Amino acid sequence: MLFFRRCLYLGLFLGQFFWHIPRLRFYPQVLVQHLYQVGPPLLPAVLGLNGLLSWMILHALQLAVDQAEPLGMAFALAFCQQVPLIVCAGLLAIQLAAVSTQELLDYQHHQQLEVLRSLGVSTIDYLLFPRLLAGFILFPLLLIFAFTIGLCTATLMAAQSYNSGDVLLFWAGIRSIFSLRALILILMKGCCLGLTIALTGYTWGQTPLEEAEGAPRLARWTAAQAALWAWGLAMLCNVVLSVLEPG
Repeated sequence: MLFFRRCLYLGLFLGQFFWHIPRLRFYPQVLVQHLYQVGPPLLPAVLGLNGLLSWMILHALQLAVDQAEPLGMAFALAFCQQVPLIVCAGLLAIQLAAVSTQELLDYQHHQQLEVLRSLGVSTIDYLLFPRLLAGFILFPLLLIFAFTIGLCTATLMAAQSYNSGDVLLFWAGIRSIFSLRALILILMKGCCLGLTIALTGYTWGQTPLEEAEGAPRLARWTAAQAALWAWGLAMLCNVVLSVLEPG
């Protein structure tokens, strides 16, 4: 029952947001604040996880593939297609859910929502839209950072095993699979996933606020649920977009 109630909240929020778009007001200071709260704390985790995974994947592939160019093709298939997308989606879902839940609890505790409404400020403009835009902006940037870390790690490993000519062949193998067109499609997919994560993390964390206020343990469980569902729906969206992706 709680699941369907939260799904209803998600659908109502989405419909309310699109209905409100013609009257939408933009608060850049709120967007910048949210980007600062969510983005920088994620960078060490993105760096560490993608660097570690790219090292593990390439090390495993080197046991089966000797030549540089086929190794580059195998690495592009094993790492570049989905790994940064899945890792960044999980990390962004956790961070967005935690920040949004804590902010909403603070707003409820200090009665700031009522102050916003009394001033005629729409909560969609002030709360929902900056978070959706933050997810839309952050996810592609995190993907670019993740790809950079993964490819740099793989290049350093290849340089230790091959000469400079073979390293160029290794990169030729990567480019034959992971082209500029593939990167653009993944970044466009990332924008959609960022919106999905932001919307789900925000709305899923909002429904039990009355119960969670003043109960830190329940608030943390609320954030964990929001992150889990945001990541799950993002992965479902990823599957759908991958099926619809032009060949």
